[in-house]
Amino acid sequence: MSKVALDKGTIDCLLCAEDGSKRFKQALHEIDRILKPDGVYIIVSHSPPNVMISFLDSTDDVEDVEDFYGWTVDAHQIAKPTIDRNKAVDLFDPRNTYFIYVCEKDEDRSAAKAKHKIHLVKQKEIDAIKLKQKKMKAKGR
Repeated sequence: MSKVALDKGTIDCLLCAEDGSKRFKQALHEIDRILKPDGVYIIVSHSPPNVMISFLDSTDDVEDVEDFYGWTVDAHQIAKPTIDRNKAVDLFDPRNTYFIYVCEKDEDRSAAKAKHKIHLVKQKEIDAIKLKQKKMKAKGR
């Protein structure tokens, strides 16, 4: 398990792929899996918060446990370095900035994820039993 995972552009590359959203979610699942309970995932990206936060910040009511991460997310914006240090940078122009996302694992959210996963597994088992019973009744008629 890792204490820190640093991503400088990998997620941006994944998002540009044909099936980028799927690959991005797979990568996030693996990062969440390998981070220690108090670990931190840091992303340096060109993608603004309106794109990234929807992927990174999961809620307790997600359908698929793979889309639930045990971390909290803080977004930061920094100016890209310029050749002329005296020139003011327009931070409203996304071409002039990088976005840094700090995803900190939280023990309470990690525990909630584990509990949520157990609930979903149990629910799938119950649904499978109900389906089997329904099929058996249909055959008996």
